[in-house]
Amino acid sequence: MQELAQDKGIYIRSMGSRGTLGGISLATGDAVKILDASGKDIVIVETVGVGQGEIDVTRFVHTIMLVGSPGMGDEIQAMKAGLMEIADIFVVNKADRDGADEAAREIEQGISIGVEASGSKTWRQPVIKTKATVGEGIEELVKSIESHGSYLKESGMFSNLVQRHQSENVLAIVRHSFDVFIEGRVKDKAIKRDKDIYSAAEEICRKYIKGFK
Repeated sequence: MQELAQDKGIYIRSMGSRGTLGGISLATGDAVKILDASGKDIVIVETVGVGQGEIDVTRFVHTIMLVGSPGMGDEIQAMKAGLMEIADIFVVNKADRDGADEAAREIEQGISIGVEASGSKTWRQPVIKTKATVGEGIEELVKSIESHGSYLKESGMFSNLVQRHQSENVLAIVRHSFDVFIEGRVKDKAIKRDKDIYSAAEEICRKYIKGFK
């Protein structure tokens, strides 16, 4: 990473999640747009999200890679509901470790089951084994990324994806703004204990949301 940071053609910016629960900061989308507008050919968003809920990265990127290592339980993590669906490419890094082939096979099996269940004949997620420290498998990975980009454009899904990103990001900002608004009004105020939590929550919604039913 330090070597890449010294390359004049590469810009790296570290951003914490800043309190958001989806794995990345709410401002990440703005950063991606700025980098895109500044002429960067490729923008990579790295997220530490590893659970079924940390998938906010889907609101900003066109191709999603799920990277794991053998022996760390990552192949099981990858097969969790939600993660199999969002990943466009699976990467098993540190492929020289014991269990790498088995991890790749388990992910392949999971993909096959998903394809059979859905009957989909569109993009089939590749599983690529890499050794990042020596660059092994990276060329194949780059080709897969480019192939997925071509698939999105040729299938007409690219414009739909951009529109979905726009809608989801607007909703995310609305939710965040509403959370801040509500917290500032009820956080430090005592809620009467003569009501159950659902009734108390409904009362707050009725008070601050016009037309709430």
